Amino acid sequence: MVRIPLYLLAALILGGCALTPRVDRHFGESVRLAAAQQTLNPQAWRNTAPVAGMDGRSAEAVYEQYQKSYSAPQPHGSALTTGTR
Repeated sequence: MVRIPLYLLAALILGGCALTPRVDRHFGESVRLAAAQQTLNPQAWRNTAPVAGMDGRSAEAVYEQYQKSYSAPQPHGSALTTGTR
């Protein structure tokens, strides 16, 4: 069995810490990159204009249909007949 002196072992272990400045410089870079790639419009937070959407009657009709879909759901077909009429 080869015996490694303690001071040599300590030097090898501490040598691994020499890479920390390079690692610290790039710490969190992958997370910031992933968040930036998932952002559709980075300038969206500056847009304070109101959202133009549906008129009140259309929105109410859609909401009522949504509520009715839970009280009387449409029956689902068999898995064997999916895609056929």
